[in-house]
Amino acid sequence: MPIINISVTGKPDAALSARIAKEATEITATQLRKDPTITAVAVSYV
Repeated sequence: MPIINISVTGKPDAALSARIAKEATEITATQLRKDPTITAVAVSYV
């Protein structure tokens, strides 16, 4: 299972996290041919 860790500066925002996770999953599916149904994305705020 691919795991993607993304760090973002700023205040935690659930909607932004969801958009980031969706885009990261789509990019890995199209560019790296990874199965989007088993890709995990962790978004953390620093």
